[in-house]
Amino acid sequence: VLGITFGTGIGCGLVVNGKIYNGHQGFSMELGHIFPSLERTQELETIFGLHGMQKYILDHTGEKMAGHLHDRFPVWNEETEGIFTPLLKDFSKILYNLTILLNPSIIVISGGIGQNLFPIFGPTLQKELESLLAKENYPFKTDIRFSNIKNSGALGAAIYVNRLR
Repeated sequence: VLGITFGTGIGCGLVVNGKIYNGHQGFSMELGHIFPSLERTQELETIFGLHGMQKYILDHTGEKMAGHLHDRFPVWNEETEGIFTPLLKDFSKILYNLTILLNPSIIVISGGIGQNLFPIFGPTLQKELESLLAKENYPFKTDIRFSNIKNSGALGAAIYVNRLR
């Protein structure tokens, strides 16, 4: 299971055979700090974290977002499709790369942005990922699910620390 948290920043975790994967020095899955393009101009967190999303909205609508994104974009419709489809296509490529690299059975998306905004875009994101996988003839499917647990990242970290004791 691959977990991705979208909020102010972007967090990620991987569970393999029921155990959290920590990497060689306990520093793995820093998804927010990868560069999604070879130009290395922006980290993923800069694009898909809260401030990146607010900038994206401003650039594409002229609106400065003061509240929650899901209050402004509560449903998938022509407006949201026009604004967010390019962003979702880019993000589906990130999920494609992670799927090819890690082959998770499930990707769980959580966090403030993930919890409130991505469920609206979920079917489009799943469709884009499946399309990319099919295009390259990869014979597997990864389901994208959305967590409705508030503060799931903090809760997961607390459980993990408690297990270390």
